[in-house]
Amino acid sequence: VWNLPNLQGLTSVLVGDVNWRQIIQPTAQENLAVLTAGPLPPSDYPPGLLESKRMFQLLQELCSEYDLVVVDTPPLTAAADASVITAMCDGLVLVVRPNVVNKRVLAKVRDSLMQNRVNLLGQVVNGVVAENEGYTYYLYYNRYPSENPKVVSNGTPVRNGVSNGSNSWFKLFSNSRDK
Repeated sequence: VWNLPNLQGLTSVLVGDVNWRQIIQPTAQENLAVLTAGPLPPSDYPPGLLESKRMFQLLQELCSEYDLVVVDTPPLTAAADASVITAMCDGLVLVVRPNVVNKRVLAKVRDSLMQNRVNLLGQVVNGVVAENEGYTYYLYYNRYPSENPKVVSNGTPVRNGVSNGSNSWFKLFSNSRDK
């Protein structure tokens, strides 16, 4: 997305090759900097970089320098890395894609998040093709109701806690904090 070089990045910082301040990269987006993943760690380096004390310290440093730190991980179902990093973060924004994410798998992810008391900040549904939806598509927003309704890209207000359309898989997370 950002077309940034990846010669050095997170792995470089974690193995001690470089300080993150030297390699964090500005983007064309104002007030946005990116620390890329970096190259694969050396083959003789022990596993567990992401659950290391250095990773925890790095996140603390980044949080003290920036107003918001977003950590992009592989899918929760694809790699243990995501679960390890989730435990170090204040919250999780779950990104799902209709007709790609299996409802049963999503339900297991939900159960795991609830069991581990992960702070689910919200969900992002991407890859929605309007022609494939039987109804107007609304984002589901229930976590923090407000007087000002949220608006999706087509200008339609989102009612708090309401999901309209054929996206029952997405309703798996409705009222999850109450269960």
